[in-house]
Amino acid sequence: MPPPLYLDEDSSQRRLAAALRARGFDVLSAVEAGMAGRSDEEQFAFAVATARTIVTANRSDFARLHGAWTSTGRHHRGMVIRSRQSTPPEAFAQEMHVVLGLRSSEDMADAILFV
Repeated sequence: MPPPLYLDEDSSQRRLAAALRARGFDVLSAVEAGMAGRSDEEQFAFAVATARTIVTANRSDFARLHGAWTSTGRHHRGMVIRSRQSTPPEAFAQEMHVVLGLRSSEDMADAILFV
């Protein structure tokens, strides 16, 4: 079963959430969680606290957060960084299905994937 996902504000499109859910993903968006307007650090901490893999398009800030987090011995449930924001949500959801379809939450521990 693929890991549950948390879409940060950069990725919190209803269309993307719907496309991921249609492919069997457990998805929670920043807007649905009441986290709109929060900092990257708060978004990441929320994903960690709820044991979800975070999905973001904010490559530089989240790669930095990953390094800061793991360098202090803390763990997370993974990051998926959207490399091409211009990809339609349905196509991105299909890519996620291929990339994450056979991975579990344990497989995603402390990982960064660029999709």
